[in-house]
Amino acid sequence: MNPGLKPHLLVVGSGQRVRRAALPALFARASTWHLAGIRSRKPKEIQAETAAGEPTGRPLAVEPLAALEPAHLAGLRAVYVCVSKGAVPSVLAQLATLVRALPEAERPLLFIDTPVLLFKHMGAAKHFEAFPAVFVAEDMATLPWLDTLGYARQKLGTPRHLLLDRSAFAYHGVALAKVLLGNKRLLRARRVKREGTAPDGGQRYERTLEFAGGQTCTVHEPRDYAVGSVRLECERGVLTLGPEPEPGAWWVRQTRDADGLCVGFTANKDGERAYANTLNDADRELLGPLDGDGPIQSMDAMKRVGFARLLDQLHPASATEPAWSLHDGLDDMWIDYLLEKTGRWRATRFTSAHQPFARRSVGALMGLASRLKK
Repeated sequence: MNPGLKPHLLVVGSGQRVRRAALPALFARASTWHLAGIRSRKPKEIQAETAAGEPTGRPLAVEPLAALEPAHLAGLRAVYVCVSKGAVPSVLAQLATLVRALPEAERPLLFIDTPVLLFKHMGAAKHFEAFPAVFVAEDMATLPWLDTLGYARQKLGTPRHLLLDRSAFAYHGVALAKVLLGNKRLLRARRVKREGTAPDGGQRYERTLEFAGGQTCTVHEPRDYAVGSVRLECERGVLTLGPEPEPGAWWVRQTRDADGLCVGFTANKDGERAYANTLNDADRELLGPLDGDGPIQSMDAMKRVGFARLLDQLHPASATEPAWSLHDGLDDMWIDYLLEKTGRWRATRFTSAHQPFARRSVGALMGLASRLKK
């Protein structure tokens, strides 16, 4: 296919997330996406990398963000922003100014990485209005093993309780809980200290999330993918992901080909195999060699495929709306921030990012605070 016929995506940022997830995912979708360029604070060359950080492919030129002009954005499908958290407000302000100089029909979508904004930067949320739509690069919503869980849940019924044992981090954990429970209506949450210390000597914590309809989630912190696990209790059975199976539960694990490469996922219970899905060739290559059978133990590689699937949803020919909206991403950040700071969160018109009044109020207050500091 002629690159001119593909939707174009401009990448803003050149850090590890770009090199290890965004660029490999884009190249895995080379038949459907065209990389329109990479912009960052300083000009340089970078390469795509494996999940372990090994460079692959040819060097790619990174051009200075300061030299970006409206003409460079005209007609793009999307701009993907993945910069340091502190730089997000200024980058958004620059992009919004450039986008507003374009006719509405030529303005690109914004595809922004998590956590979207820091709470103290909510004043910068006004810049999102310049874009025709904003979606969040939350790849927890599109992990490749979610298909197998979906098949299994059709038989096991509605999820009741979820345990994320050292398998999720901060706002990503909030997102993963929403996805696995199939419920974005989080009502309240709390965070308390647990006994003992983490392997690194740090404090251990437990989060409890309560959802509409009575569903709950427990999160054990800190994250440690090497030993992390997921346990999903449903109406008629239990699903697990982790290093070892649990007797009587459906264990989701990777299936491999003769060369040891992951080709899909299965759910097995006491030797019985019931649910399976197979990856396409592009996603198999994107995953690469994996250690162990547990999908959690290979989470960094899984997230690369998750990112590629987000690109599939972002494609103009997709019949599926991108999984994570701007308000979804802000909500995850907001909940995580208040749990870190106060240990508690409750959904109200003043505290939920899904509420327009809350977004406007906090945005105005944070914007005022930012101006007073200057």
